[in-house]
Parts: sequence; C-alpha cells; structure tokens
Amino acid sequence: MPFSLFLRLALFSVALCGQLFVAAAETAIAPYQADPHTLHLWHLDEAKAPFRDEGPTQTDMLGLFNGARPSQNSYPGLGKAISFNHNVGGTPGNSDLMGAVLIAKEELAEGAADRVDSSFQYFGEDGAFTFEAVVKLDQHPSEAEVIALSILSMDGEDNERIFNFRIERQGFLTFNPLPDSGSTGGAMATIPTVGPHALNTKDWFHVAVTYNGREETSANLRLYWTRLDSGATEANLIGGGTLSNDLNGRLGDLAIGNEARNHFNAEAEPFCGNIDEVRISSLARHETDYLFVPGEMRVPSEKFDPSPSNKARSDGKILTITEMRVDGKPVALPDRPGSSPLTLPPGIHRIDFDLQFNSQLQSLSGLSDIRCQMEGFDESWRNADAGMSLTFQVLDAQDRIVSQNRHLVNGSSDGWKTPISESTFGPRAEPLFIPLTGRKLRISLDSGPPDTTGNFAISQLNLSLASDSANSFWPNSNLADGENLDSPAGVPRGWTRSGGDPAIAQVDRSSTSRFLVLVDGEQSKSGSWISEIDLDPEIHLGKTISCTWKESYNVFAKGVHQSSFLNVSSGDYVFRAVGLINGELIDGPDLVQAFRVRPALSERAWFWPALTSATVALFALALFRHARRLNRRRLRQMWFENAIEQDRIRIARDMHDDLGNRICFLRMTAARAKEEAERDPAKLKQHLGKLGASARELVNAMNELVWAVDPKYDTLDHLASHLTRVAEDVFGDSTILCRFDIPSRVPDYVLGSDYRHHISLAVKEALYNVVKHAGPCEVHLSLDCSDDQLNIEVRDNGCGFDPKQTDPICNGLKNLVGRMKDLGGSCKIISSLGKGTQVCLSAPLPTQDESSCPIL
Repeated sequence: MPFSLFLRLALFSVALCGQLFVAAAETAIAPYQADPHTLHLWHLDEAKAPFRDEGPTQTDMLGLFNGARPSQNSYPGLGKAISFNHNVGGTPGNSDLMGAVLIAKEELAEGAADRVDSSFQYFGEDGAFTFEAVVKLDQHPSEAEVIALSILSMDGEDNERIFNFRIERQGFLTFNPLPDSGSTGGAMATIPTVGPHALNTKDWFHVAVTYNGREETSANLRLYWTRLDSGATEANLIGGGTLSNDLNGRLGDLAIGNEARNHFNAEAEPFCGNIDEVRISSLARHETDYLFVPGEMRVPSEKFDPSPSNKARSDGKILTITEMRVDGKPVALPDRPGSSPLTLPPGIHRIDFDLQFNSQLQSLSGLSDIRCQMEGFDESWRNADAGMSLTFQVLDAQDRIVSQNRHLVNGSSDGWKTPISESTFGPRAEPLFIPLTGRKLRISLDSGPPDTTGNFAISQLNLSLASDSANSFWPNSNLADGENLDSPAGVPRGWTRSGGDPAIAQVDRSSTSRFLVLVDGEQSKSGSWISEIDLDPEIHLGKTISCTWKESYNVFAKGVHQSSFLNVSSGDYVFRAVGLINGELIDGPDLVQAFRVRPALSERAWFWPALTSATVALFALALFRHARRLNRRRLRQMWFENAIEQDRIRIARDMHDDLGNRICFLRMTAARAKEEAERDPAKLKQHLGKLGASARELVNAMNELVWAVDPKYDTLDHLASHLTRVAEDVFGDSTILCRFDIPSRVPDYVLGSDYRHHISLAVKEALYNVVKHAGPCEVHLSLDCSDDQLNIEVRDNGCGFDPKQTDPICNGLKNLVGRMKDLGGSCKIISSLGKGTQVCLSAPLPTQDESSCPIL
C-alpha cells in the first residue's frame, strides 16, 4: 500500500473517531420527549417565534420581545436556547425595566389581552405539578442589575397574579404563590456555593420545583438545583417549603425568562442568561425522572411517594438526645452510657438539648409531652419545648444571657387563613425585666427544631417601658426601611437571617402592613430572624419593659422537643428526661446524660491561697528590688566620689613627684646661675641653658598632666596619637630611630583618664629604658586591638640584657609591671644579650559601662 494512501486512511479514521466522540458527547443528554405526565414542553430550538409546545394542549409561545435572542448554543445534545440577558430600556433594578421575555401571546398588553388561553393547564387532577428548566447564568445573581431572575411565571395585572419560579439576587431559588393563586406559603432555598453543584457562570444547571398535591400537609414543595455534567443520577434537593392549598387554576400572563406583568410597560425580572427545555408536568416527578439521568436508572414518577420520610432514629430507648448544644454550638455526646461524663470548658453557658421519641413511639396517639430536669441546677421538672418561638433576651457586656422571655407557638392561631396575608393577626404582650447588668437586647424569631414545619408571622413589634407604653424604642417596627422589601428575600433594616437554611426567614405583606414570616417546609433544616439593639443605661436598666406584637401561625411540631438551661456555671450535673402519654409516664428507662462544667481558676480551692501567696511574694520582690536600686544608686555615687578622690590623689602625687621636683630643680638652677654670675660670669650662659631646658620639660610635664585629666581625650584614637608624640619627644634629641606600626583607624572605644594615664606612663617608661640602656639602635612601637584587648609592643635591636642577672627594681621595671596589673593586664619582657629587648604590654579594653561605672 502506498504511504500516501495509508496516511489518508489514518487521517480519515482519526476524523471519523472524533466525529463519533463528539456525537456521543452531544447525545449523552437528549431533549425531553412528551410522556403521559407532560402538560407542556418547549424545546426553544426555533430561530424565531412561534416556539412549539410538544405537550398535548400545544400552547405555543408566540411573543419574543425586548431583545431576547434565540438560536443560542445550549448544552451539548439539547439544540438551541434563548438568551434573556437583554433589555430595550428602563432603569436596571427598577420596575420600569423592559427586559427580554417570551410569552404565550403575540403582544404584551395592559390587561387580559396577553393572558394565556382558558384551556391552559399547569397542574394535575390532584393539584400536583413539576415546573423545570435548563439554565445557564451569564453573571452571579448578586451582580445582576435586576429585581430578580425569573425562570417561569404566570403573573399579570388585575386578578391575574398566580405564581413565580425564579432566582433572587441574594442567591435563593424560590417558588412563590402569588395573591390570586388561591394558596399561600411557598419555597425558598439557598443555591449551593460549594460542592459539585456550586453556582457559577460556565456550567448548565437543571432547576425544578415539585408539589405533591397534598394540601394542608407540611413539606409538600421541593426545590432542586443540579449541574448537568456533574454525573448526578438524581436531582440535587436544596430545600423545600409548604403550599397551604392546591393552586386554584386561575390564569394570568404566562412567561419564560421574565415576568409579563405589564406595569407601565415594564418587564423587570429578565433572566440574566440562557434558558432551554422548559417543562410543566401533572405530578411531582421523582428525583431520577429528569433528562440528565440515564434512562435505565429512572424511577417512574407515578410510583413515587413524595411525602417526607421519618428520619427518627431508634436505639431501643424511649427517648434519644438528637443533639446537645453549648452556647449554640453542637457538642459530641459519649458513645456509650456509663462512660466518663461529658466535660465542658469553664464559663457561664447556655445548654440546649434536642429530644426525640424513638420511632416505635412516634405513632402512638395521645402522646403529649416530654418532661425533664437537670440535677444540680434546677430540681423541678419542666416541659420540653416544641414548635416555633419568638425570644427576647437581655445580654450583658460579655454577651451572656441575663434575662429571657420565650414565647412558643404550635398548632394554628385563631383567624389563620391562606394566604397568610389574609389571616387575622392576633395581639400579644409579654413583660421582660432588664437587669442592671444588661447592655443589649436581642430578639429572635426561630423556626425551632429541624423537623418543625409550618408558618409563623409577626408584625408591628414594639418595645416600651411599662410606665410609658405609648412610646416604643424598637427601631423600624413597621418594617418600612430595608432592601427589596417587596420580595420574600428582602432584608428589613436591623434584621439578619440565620440558621441552617436562612431562606426560611422571609418578608411578606398584607393590605395594611409588612410582616416577618418563617416559611419552613424543610424537615432537616431551620432558620431564623435575629435583631439586636444597645440598651440605654440611664433609661432601661433595672426596668420592666412591655413587648407587644401581632402574630399568626400554623405550626406543625413533630418529634423533636427542646429543653434549654440558661447561665449554667461550673459544677456537676445530671440531665434527665421522661415521656408522657395523656399525662402518664411511659414505662421504660429514663434518659440520663451526665456532664461537668469545669470550674474557672478563680473557683478552685487552691486559687485564693496561691493568689495571696503570689501577691505577698511579688510585694516582697518589689521591696527587694526597690532596696537594691537604692543600694546600687548609693554604690554608684560612692564609686564616683571614690573615682574623683583617686584622680585628685593621683594628680596631687604627680604634681608633687614630677612638677614639684622640676620646679625645685629650676629654683636651684636659678640660684646657682646667680652665684656664678658674680663669681664666674663665663659659666652663666651654661646655667641659663640648663634653666631653659628645665622650663621646657616643665611645660611638657604640665601638658602630660592636662592630657591625662581632660575628658575630651578619653578615646583610643587620642591615646594612639599621644603615644606617637611621646615617642617623638623621648627620641627627639637622640640618635635612635623610631618606627611606628599604628593603624590609621582604630575602634571607637571610650577610655577613662586613669586607663589612659597608666598606659601612657607605662609606654613612656619602656621608651626611656631604651634611651638609657639599649645604646645605638632602632625601635619599633606597635599598637593593635583584637578581641577587646589592647596590645602595645616596644621592640629594639640594641644591646639587650640577661633578665636572670638583672634586678627589675633596679631597672625601673617594677612600676611598669604594677601599672599594667592595675588595669587587669600584663607586662611581658623578652631580652637577651646582643639581641635587643621586646616589651609586650596587654590590657583589656573597658566596655562603655565599665568606662563610666562598674556598678550595674
């Protein structure tokens, strides 16, 4: 086979394999095919309207407006998509924005003209439904300049507001039944930000909301968010909620990618990205019944029971502690009963226990209560709490709870209706005492244990002094200020969301006021609203305040009960709980949990004696150090006085021994000159010469004395210069040649006058010995500093001497050795007959402190 032909076949094989691989990738996920449960299905593959409905009623989408762009690339295998990240005017983030939208009618209209046809169905015979789509975001919701990102809606003017399935800018996926739907509640869940299904702008996601058609039961709504290429074999459940009733079937303006509520010609919720494969089904589809799950792994949705499963655990006991929390943080409980007690850190704690009946007792009728006590803290038995709560807490400067009033709700309030905006809000008032240690007031609206579901709403919250109930000091009590307050995801000023699923905490409104509401349909998570204010010490402390509000609720408390104990200090405790049916104890062992709060250091028996001993020891040490400082100060003063005295004595000795002798010699020479002038005038000139020489020597001696005591010469550099001058003076009138080996730059040492004086006289003594005894010769004077040691050497090549036959005293060497010894140094003399003499002087250089005072 020719090589060129072989090469062509190889290239063709590679290209074919590549095309097969691409084809396989593109068909990994295929578009939906209508099944018996499909009501509507839009593939959105057309290049322009109409966009065909593959469902049985064939409600084609006829109107593509405000810059919406079809024929955009979709996920491989799904054909084309529509981009809604466009508009044709208005202000982003306001209701006048005219964003891209796809509707069922050919024109947008103010009124019923663009309402969907009367034959349109969007739920099954029992009210169940599934709304779903495939989406890809162009930007993070928080960066989108829109009110919200609507996926599918039926909204309109007048009495046409039915539902909205959308993404909130805060990162929530929500399904909202609107005022004309005949239902209330809804579902809101936080979109994942980490993990395989984390929200991003590069991947395609499948989104869905399902309703199982079981009205008046909790957790009947579910929200799903799944990344298409994550390899998931079932939809990723991110949360849920409760729909109080089936949707009533009323119709509005059906829209994909926006709302079609033409308010002043505005469509203000465009989806900031692409949408594809929109499907509406007549039942709550199973987690596997979606396009990203391989066909052989799908479970038929009609065989799926979407009711919440019972997750209560059973270990053979009547009651179980599902969780114990210390200051709001979970702690690990011992694995085996009878093991060492749980040990908690020192401090003042809040201890919470979540309690649950075992699964075999959950279904018993008449089950009414759990009672508990904590031995060592409160011997009385109390009922464990169940349901949602509104809690008022006073905190001290360390954020410890010093006063509390907790209001629990369970069941339905009088006047409860759906939607909640039509409920009657009943008034409520509770007192709260503020201790003198109070610094802040915290209010929390909490959905209770994770398995508690339902709705709890409060409005018109006011706090006032009991003596002045007309004036409320609680800010923003009417919830008029805040961000995006017309949306359930809004945030009133002063309030924050918290809990395992913050989306449970929502904002809603009636015809007269706004209110905070907990919409909890998720049995595994909880959420809350929290707000704090600072207390005014001059107004509030030591007073009782009145807490008033209006409330409406429909709460389903399941198996988990809570028992809380505030301000638990150090000690040993035993928590006990028992179950009751119709007021009678259930036979079986009690639930017992022992624990210990370690005492703080100040609470231990040895602490105060040890502190007293340490205080006395520190006081004694302080006295000792003070006395030591005084003594050191006195010693320093004495040292200075002694140093001055020594200098005075030395100066007096030098003046007496040297200057005095020279002056005496001058006087004797002058007297002899006077005598010779009368007796022998010829000798007068000789005596006058001696007199002048003696005067010069006296001046030099005076200079030596001044140099020794003048502090401006207290450096090693000046000492080196002075020794050079001394050598020049000593050998000036002789035939001896002196050579110097002194560095041009010497270390910057500070020397005391006494140190300089001894070194100078020692060197001078060595030089004079050369003049007196060495004879004609050559002399080397060297100076060196190393290892904080001053080394001076005087070396000649004169006649030398035998040290063994010479008396040092007679040779004038005793003073030289003594001076070096006074400086803590040494003097070494090396000589032999005919080979010269070497005098080595060595002394430690003083440190800065030593040069001033040796007493630290």
